[in-house]
Order: sequence, then structure tokens, then C-alpha cells
Amino acid sequence: LERERARYKALATVSTMGVWRADPSGRLTHPSPEVCRWLGFTPEQVLSMDLRSMFHPDDVEATFERWAGHIARGETFESEYRLRTADGRFRWIRDRAVPVRDESGRLVEWIGSHTDIHESKLAEQELVASEHRLRMLAETIPAAIWMSALDGTSEFFNHAYTEWSGYTLEEFNARSRGATGTIGETVIHPEDVPRVTAAFTDAGLSISAISTDP
Repeated sequence: LERERARYKALATVSTMGVWRADPSGRLTHPSPEVCRWLGFTPEQVLSMDLRSMFHPDDVEATFERWAGHIARGETFESEYRLRTADGRFRWIRDRAVPVRDESGRLVEWIGSHTDIHESKLAEQELVASEHRLRMLAETIPAAIWMSALDGTSEFFNHAYTEWSGYTLEEFNARSRGATGTIGETVIHPEDVPRVTAAFTDAGLSISAISTDP
């Protein structure tokens, strides 16, 4: 129990929006005052409300289903979802809860924390959208384009590259990891392999998963 008290203090310290508590069944007993103000309600109002009404429609079912599963198993819960704030807008938060047990191991309550992650979540979504736009643009360019990780593993081929090399991305990486030789030995002229290998080695990459014009 002392360890759980220490965990509670740690949660209260690192949380940017305060700490909440729930009984063993997951019923909220002590909402975070900070979050209540954020939502535009008093703690008493929150306790009397249907909590589902605060959630974004796209998040409510999955979040409560996930929470119910963790309650049943008595496992630490963590999830990201959107709540309706006092101004009527939805904001992303990260919710984390840990089970508190007594000396006999019996679950006695849940202690959780809310963290506002809205800005970072929007930035993450914009990055994903930007990557998607880049890939779509790469597919429309009439030139062979590839992207590779620093270890040399290919991560993207556009259609033109697949047509030129005769390999899909999966086939390309699988052959580069195979025992029959590197992919470079397959798509690069043998006389050019040493020079190309040296060029990519100087760049900190591996020829095993990268090719160039023969």
C-alpha cells in the first residue's frame, strides 16, 4: 500500500491536469478539480452526469470497452481520447490509471491522471497527413523514387520504381535479407557494385537494400 501511495504522489506530480480516483468497479468517486474546470462543471456535477456525454462520439465506445477490459483484468489502463471542453470544442487527452491493492492483493480503488495532449496530437496528425500527401505526390511523378531507413532497409517504392526494378517493396527487402546475395548484386551491374557500395557506405547506408541506375 505504501508503494501505491508513492505512485499516487508521483502521478499527482507529473500530471498536468490533476488526478482522479475510482472504486474497484471503475465508478468515478473523486474527479480531478482541474479537469472539472476544464470541462466547465463542478466535481459534484461530473459525478451526477453520464460520463459518456463528455466524449467525442468516435471515441466513446472504444474507450469504455477498453476501460471495462482493464477493470476486469485489474491491469494498468492507458488511452487517448477527446473530451468536450467548456467552450464546446473537443480536445485530446491521455488518460492513465493504475490499480491500488491492499496488503492481501485485493483491488481497492483506481487512481488515474489526465494529461492534455491536444497540441501534440494535432501535430502528429498533420505529420501523418503530410507524409500521405508526399507519398501521393511521389506516385504521380514519372520517375523512380525510393525511401530507405538508415540501416538500408527500403521503406517506400513508388510505382515507377517497381516497374523499373521488377520488384515490389516486400520482394526487394526479402531478397536483400536472403542468402542468395544482395539486392544490389541483382539490379546493379557487377562492374558498378564496388563503386556504388562505397558511395552508400560513405553515406552511412547499406547497399544490401538500395539500388541505383545500372
